[in-house]
Amino acid sequence: MTDDISSSISAYESITGLRVTIHDLSNRLWPYVDHDRFWHAHPACTTVKDGPAASRCVHFEIDRLRPALRHWPHGRIQCCHAGFVEFMVPVYHGGEVLAVLFAGPLNLIGDTASLAIHHDDPVRPAPDQGRLPEVPVPQAPHLLEGLRQLAARLRCWFTDGPIIIDAPRSRRHLIEAFLVENFRRHRPLGALARLLGVSVDRARHIVHEETGHNFSHLLQHTRLDAACARLLNTQEKVADVGARCGFPDPSHFLRVFRAQFGEPPGRWRRARRM
Repeated sequence: MTDDISSSISAYESITGLRVTIHDLSNRLWPYVDHDRFWHAHPACTTVKDGPAASRCVHFEIDRLRPALRHWPHGRIQCCHAGFVEFMVPVYHGGEVLAVLFAGPLNLIGDTASLAIHHDDPVRPAPDQGRLPEVPVPQAPHLLEGLRQLAARLRCWFTDGPIIIDAPRSRRHLIEAFLVENFRRHRPLGALARLLGVSVDRARHIVHEETGHNFSHLLQHTRLDAACARLLNTQEKVADVGARCGFPDPSHFLRVFRAQFGEPPGRWRRARRM
């Protein structure tokens, strides 16, 4: 299923020439999707984020767009504060927004009067960042519909993919799914042992046999993945992010994060935000 999602994203990008970005609000996708999918890494966006208007990117995505998603369940064409046009579609399941998909930035070619384009207020002229993909205005609704179909595939992943642990699957998938769902638990190895129907010691051996890593290693990496998602997708303080992701001691969170990524979480967040 993970390969299917990656293939679907690649197919959409190949057909449209647009880059797909995912805001992972569920904190569940990090073990399964390339991490550069989780922020707007197009050179045009990167240049804006490196400049004085970087805080407006965060304001546009978190403070303005997220609260308004319920008004746009089928997505929209939008123009951000920097003047870049993109397609946006939220991924809903059970009334909850689990992710937000973006495709762009792009240049619309032709008379845009027929399109409903949401503009941030105020919009500054887009900087000259070279040639963006060009989309004829009549094609824009079709590309937005394609992004909706990609969102539907991702919604199926949330319901049928490896985060669901009650369906028949390999023990490795069961372990991976358990970690994604239970990384916030205190001492979750006991719960995994009960799920597998074995002793704690035997569960520890099974984890190593199935994954090649010990349980504490996998748990820490799962927690760090979740912390990365929260750093990118919330305004929470760094210490609060750590506490929510299984690192109640801020200094321990700082040491572990720096050891894994080579920089503290605050600097990591600023470099990749949105």
